[in-house]
Amino acid sequence: MRLRLTEHALPMKAAFPDFPERSITPVPGRRVYLLALGAGVGVANVYYIQPSLHLVQVAFGADAYAVGWVPTLTQIGYALGMLLLAPLGDLMDRKRLILCKAGLLTLALTIGDDVHRFSASKYELIDFIASKLPLWRDDPDRPKAISETNLTSQLCAYLNSASRFSEGWDSLQFKVEESDEHQKGRKIDLVVSPRGSIVWAQGRKYTQYDTLLPIECKRLPTPKGKKRDDREYVINQKATTGGIQRFKAGDHSAAHSLAAMIAYVQAESSETWYDRLNVWIKELDDPTHTGWSTKDLMHIDSSDTQLGLTVLRSLHSREKGLSEIEIRHLWIEMECYLGA
Repeated sequence: MRLRLTEHALPMKAAFPDFPERSITPVPGRRVYLLALGAGVGVANVYYIQPSLHLVQVAFGADAYAVGWVPTLTQIGYALGMLLLAPLGDLMDRKRLILCKAGLLTLALTIGDDVHRFSASKYELIDFIASKLPLWRDDPDRPKAISETNLTSQLCAYLNSASRFSEGWDSLQFKVEESDEHQKGRKIDLVVSPRGSIVWAQGRKYTQYDTLLPIECKRLPTPKGKKRDDREYVINQKATTGGIQRFKAGDHSAAHSLAAMIAYVQAESSETWYDRLNVWIKELDDPTHTGWSTKDLMHIDSSDTQLGLTVLRSLHSREKGLSEIEIRHLWIEMECYLGA
């Protein structure tokens, strides 16, 4: 069907008095091809993501269902863009509209440069730390040390260097003796925080001043002292410095549901300590020790006798109305005869 304009047809201005007048300038042929190419790439961009969905899933640590929404929402956004933005081209100067959109996009990308999605889960972060423990222990440049404070300071320095040059971890930093978020008077031995940027993890915003993962460090065996308890990795009945005890009491990491503990095993094997510590936990399952039960027992996830590295996990109820907290235990055997 073809429409014919007759002498009775109204001029555009008369038919639409509010419609802005604009002069029509012919577009050079080369520019038409360039605009066509840009439009084609823009439309194709809606579909580029589909072959790469598995990469997005790995990078953001998301499940397949969540990632499946990415192309769907992209196409919905594209459709809404045509529906809402295209009419603006008839109401506004198109050149100005394009420049405004380009400026807003540039601003968004600039702001987003300082915002990182924590692509890995916190469990992968713990695995990263665990993988570096043997390398740190065996580093020929590492000064020999025995005390927990010195060992943790060395480990912090090593992890900072390792994370800085590791893809995916370069937005994080490690710090020692940081104040607990809720109990300001208490110090956490080692924490992981964003490195001068904003990190979003599991729907929560973290800045360089926040703790992404709290880590308690202990020596096995516990050093002798007036206020020390041989069972200090688990509990200290002479003070409130027991490792697991602090988490259960809510004195450490009340704002977290996942934490880590590192043990510098300086005598005997990790297997021996595993049996011994679980015996101590079983002994606490009595009426005189409120809140302790066999549910607090540790379980081995992996053990590498060649590397002297054992990874364990435990789940604990907490006081003060707090939800349960999961602790991942990373035990590194410090003796030089390991793997012999």
